[in-house]
Amino acid sequence: MKNILRSFNVSSFDAYPLHGENVFGIETKNGDYILKRIVKNDYSYVRLLYEYRLSNFLHTEGIPVARPLKTCDGGNYLECKNFYYVLMPKLPNTRPDYFSIQSAKIYESVGSGIARLNASMARYPNTIRDWWHICVYYDFYRDVFPKIKNYVSAAEYNQLSLFFSSSRAEIKMIFGSYPLQLLHGDCHPKNICVSNNEVTGFIDCDLLPIGPRLYDLCYFLIHILMFYPDSMYDDAKTKIFLSLCPHSLAGYDSVACLTAYEKKAFFYLLLYIPLQYFTHKSEKNIDAYADYQAFWWVLKNRDNLTGIKI
Repeated sequence: MKNILRSFNVSSFDAYPLHGENVFGIETKNGDYILKRIVKNDYSYVRLLYEYRLSNFLHTEGIPVARPLKTCDGGNYLECKNFYYVLMPKLPNTRPDYFSIQSAKIYESVGSGIARLNASMARYPNTIRDWWHICVYYDFYRDVFPKIKNYVSAAEYNQLSLFFSSSRAEIKMIFGSYPLQLLHGDCHPKNICVSNNEVTGFIDCDLLPIGPRLYDLCYFLIHILMFYPDSMYDDAKTKIFLSLCPHSLAGYDSVACLTAYEKKAFFYLLLYIPLQYFTHKSEKNIDAYADYQAFWWVLKNRDNLTGIKI
């Protein structure tokens, strides 16, 4: 690691693992950094290129993002053996309690922060090629629903079948004409830095799907539950979480006015994300327990989630 960081002009440091074997925290006298190690392939190279260009654009738009730092040779990353290495400044961040009634301001700040991010990404002038599209209606009925019966019980499948049958017309109406745009695509709580109740930045701007703008906010909210699956069995935490969701929508709406269709889309996007994850993970024999619990939690709380007032 010394030789790698020396390529970024960092010589004296303390390093510690942050996420698995590929993300490290770097502490120095001059500041703290995040070092990412990315497996080298054509796909990851393109992701690096897009992330670098987009992060610079977002910076000019006033959106706080962690921009990759230059190497001593002026490169955007370091190539070493079978990996690419990217060094970024560590943004101010605390660990908010997302199940505290005192966190309303944080939810509102994240909502408005994501709205600003979405608005800037909609203005991004460059083309993002060969990235995936989030097409909720078609994904539900042509991909997820036909496959899910292989991974749930007969009783559960019958319940889902009834839901999808009764909701089909509304889902088609909402998402059939929903404008699509460039998204962050991975806006979970660990990729949104928060300090003193304010969003201090976004990280990992490299997935970049095309989809409905409210997807990013719903991704943030549903991952609060998916990161803490036990909360879905805790009535007190569920009550608090449901009371805080309107603050995130209000924050978003204060920056980018939500349409009536988008307000209706909120529930379906919260359901779409874990349901899609559950199906695709199950196909690959990857543990999908949190995803499974999350989509049933959303269905159980349908009345609360569709009745949100902002």
